[in-house]
Amino acid sequence: MTLKLAIRYLKGRKLRTALTTLSIVFGVMIVFGMNGLIPALSAAFDESMNESVHQVDILLTHELGLVFDDQTLDILREQEDILVVSPVLEQTLSLGDNYSMTTVEGDKIEKIIVNGWDPNTSKQALPLNLEGGRWITGDDEQVLLARRSFLEKVGLEIGDSILLPTAYGPTQFEIIGMLPKAPALGKEEVYMPLDEAQKLFNLQGKISAAIAQFDPTVENEDQRRHELKAHFEEGFAFGAIDAGGNEWTAIIEMGNVIFTVFGVVALAMGGFIMYNTFKVSIHERTKDIGMLRTLGARKADIMKIVLFEGALQGIVGTIIGMVCGYLLLLFTIPAIQPIWKELFNVELGQAQFPFYLYILSSVLGVGIPVASVIVPARRAVAIEPLDAIRPTVKGLNIMVYGKPLWIGLGLIVMSIVLLVSGSAYMTAFSSILFLVGMIIISPFVVRLLLNILQLSNGNQSLLMARENTLRESKRSANTAVTMLVSVTFIIAVTGMAATFTNGLMGYMQKSMSSDYLILQDAMILGSEGSVGAGADLSQKILSIPGVDEITELRQSDAKAGDVPLSMIGIDVDSYQNLSGLTFLSDNEQEAYKALKTGKNVIINGALSVQGGYDVGDVIVLTTVNGKVAYKVVGIGLDYLNSKSATAYMSHENIETDYNVYNNALIMVNREGAVNSKKVESDLVEVMMSYPTFSVLSYEVWLEFQEDGNSTRNMFMYFMTAFLAVPALIALMNTLSMNIIERTREIGMLRAIGMTVKHVRDMIVYESLIISMMGVVLGTLVGIWMGYGFVQLMNVSGFVLQYYFPTTGILVSAFVGISFGLIASIAPIRRASRLDIVDAIKYE
Repeated sequence: MTLKLAIRYLKGRKLRTALTTLSIVFGVMIVFGMNGLIPALSAAFDESMNESVHQVDILLTHELGLVFDDQTLDILREQEDILVVSPVLEQTLSLGDNYSMTTVEGDKIEKIIVNGWDPNTSKQALPLNLEGGRWITGDDEQVLLARRSFLEKVGLEIGDSILLPTAYGPTQFEIIGMLPKAPALGKEEVYMPLDEAQKLFNLQGKISAAIAQFDPTVENEDQRRHELKAHFEEGFAFGAIDAGGNEWTAIIEMGNVIFTVFGVVALAMGGFIMYNTFKVSIHERTKDIGMLRTLGARKADIMKIVLFEGALQGIVGTIIGMVCGYLLLLFTIPAIQPIWKELFNVELGQAQFPFYLYILSSVLGVGIPVASVIVPARRAVAIEPLDAIRPTVKGLNIMVYGKPLWIGLGLIVMSIVLLVSGSAYMTAFSSILFLVGMIIISPFVVRLLLNILQLSNGNQSLLMARENTLRESKRSANTAVTMLVSVTFIIAVTGMAATFTNGLMGYMQKSMSSDYLILQDAMILGSEGSVGAGADLSQKILSIPGVDEITELRQSDAKAGDVPLSMIGIDVDSYQNLSGLTFLSDNEQEAYKALKTGKNVIINGALSVQGGYDVGDVIVLTTVNGKVAYKVVGIGLDYLNSKSATAYMSHENIETDYNVYNNALIMVNREGAVNSKKVESDLVEVMMSYPTFSVLSYEVWLEFQEDGNSTRNMFMYFMTAFLAVPALIALMNTLSMNIIERTREIGMLRAIGMTVKHVRDMIVYESLIISMMGVVLGTLVGIWMGYGFVQLMNVSGFVLQYYFPTTGILVSAFVGISFGLIASIAPIRRASRLDIVDAIKYE
């Protein structure tokens, strides 16, 4: 009987049931659908690992991926129990837009891995069987081996040539041999003589790794590797080849967690909507519950009815959500298939839904709705039969001050105290307290604002809407809270977006304002595969008529203690003239002067925070020469590296300690009276020999960055739109319930002459009043929260000044008005169709 009553009630409130169930559908769709991708990813990974594992006893590398001298391997070569030692230079090469390769399917290959092998030792150290052609020899120049999968992909064969960008300009390499197909996981690879690879990257005499094989007589290989490692400087990694499975497994597990968390958040928002809906529903059914109790229904029966209603919606929402999740993947997999094939050389395959995923989706999809209706169910149980069936007497509209009001006010006072404390962490925390406090006191605030609000008596529909809202102020406040939360996040996100954009533009104008930027394609220092350029490019630029001055930046990965960072090498004098850092420490000139001598570095805010370093501290860096102590002489920020841990040192130091000689970025200033178009044309002509670089004028670069910021902001706005949808659902629910509850009242108004137009206007005004209440309160909280989050972000060392979110306020007002109008559509249709006689008889 309890189940039948639950089903009957849900069927009688179709719109309300559909809206609350929809929120569950969305959450389950994310959990079930997106996690269905994970097994397909794992299967592709397993295929890759089976093909990529090599039996190599020793792999010697630097833990930061730095290159080191070939002579370092002499220690291994002297060991009697090592059969062969082979040096390797492995680097990712960015082909640039001009030299990217087009596959037979029309896709682009923009990066490849170049392996420089010693022709005399590599075949013995890492045995691979050729499928065609011949092996490289010591006399070979500008030749390479390629994988069969690569050749098939680009439509080449043995004897053809490939044009590759190098540090000394583009060079043709002949394909002389074909190796078995590439592993599924990883970029395409080519293999060339070691000296050719060193010349390509301008790394003569340098290698990135060594592979070696033990004599068969070695019994305990792990112990022997440990003994050999003691002969090398700290910072070198020493072991057998690791295929990378642990990292990829961690990525897959992280993706699983992210998809699940996102779905749970969506379900939690749906649960909040169900909580509000059922709370109002219980109040609406007070007399019904009282009648059931007088007819013999027990408290447990009432509890079951409410819980069954929540469970039924959860079950239906879960089933539909699973179907929608499956359909989602039907569109998602074809969309990401080209990207997946480009990255990993393997078909992504079909989605898989293991048994545990059905269990997880079902537990979350049914459990959260049931948990959401427990509190309303307990309220239903607490209804006494006599109180429920006794006629309800409407009291005076008097605000009652109780514990919730004082708790909310206490939280607000506490948030104000934390705000003025000056601590970034406390400021951010104060915004959360303020939000919670406003949610708690929202019924009192809504009543207060409505009492203060004076509406014209000339508009009867507007006046009645105000009175209806005031009469059900608690219900209206619960709906306004949903709008409040949505608007809070809209205002906070738009404020952070404005702050982020304006702050970055300020940094850019300081550090990237030279007349021309000679940039690598990835637009950031240290991008993977950027070969850079040697000193000859700088000389060619300086020889162009009208070029006044240049400055060169170099880059390397580095490490300070346990903190990974990017190391930037600068020419101090020219860098100050063409660019510069925005200093957080008040010693700009002294810092630059100190950088020109000795082991000194300038660090940015992110590194200062992560490592706990300040001006005057000693920072121990891991280099190719072991651990080297540097003194921190300043703290400053630039545009390209403002968000990641970065340090700046002289060219001399980055050459000595990191073996970096190529320039990753060149800034150019022209003479004042020259033809800017002619200078730019000459620069472009020089860059034709360096296809990984592009020439950008400052004006074009600025426009490009502004467009990028706009795109990023649009993505942020799109994400906040997701948070606004529950507000619309809640508003529609509340208005629908109000119309149902006031059916008899509306019938009486129609009977004494109120027109359909007046009823429609009353509902619209009521919807707008509730939504705009949420917008007003949400705007106040959102400004506070955005400011708090910006202060918290500044703690990371990326210092920004908060900008007022004017756009966010306008967007929120538009959302409030739009949602108010949209939410009123269904209630208007119901009210307009009411038969006057039937409405008057309605109980």
